[in-house]
Amino acid sequence: MAGASTVTDSVADAVLRVVPRLARLMERELVRSGSALSVRQLRVLQRLHDGEQIAAEIARHSSVGPAAMQGVLDGLVDRGLVLRQRSSADRRKQLLALTPDGENALRAGNLIIQEAVGALVQDMKKTEQAQIAEGLERLQGAIDLYVSATRVSRTPSVT
Repeated sequence: MAGASTVTDSVADAVLRVVPRLARLMERELVRSGSALSVRQLRVLQRLHDGEQIAAEIARHSSVGPAAMQGVLDGLVDRGLVLRQRSSADRRKQLLALTPDGENALRAGNLIIQEAVGALVQDMKKTEQAQIAEGLERLQGAIDLYVSATRVSRTPSVT
């Protein structure tokens, strides 16, 4: 199993090197293009576009605390990109929705990121590009499984 560990270590090393650089590149490209969105804000808009409606759930999926997510959401609401309203079924919950301006900002931000990533991989063979896409999809699935399996129950234990 020493070989498996070496491969796993290699993947971990690659992730630790590539992911932060890619995140910085995406931030830089958004700024350079004149977008007023950060990568985190773009991710929130994407989650809302995908149907997520509750701030706490978006915070959990984004691996940030509720207070930090509230700050991100406040900025998006203030700019008219997100509509926030209380749930009629449960007044404690804030329901969120993209506004038409939010949809436009999401499309524009995604286009900026797609163009930047496209420039990174344009000289790679189509098969290499497909392998990267497939590997990232599989990694995302593994992350989702890991997060689900390791989510700490918020229910107090009875002793």
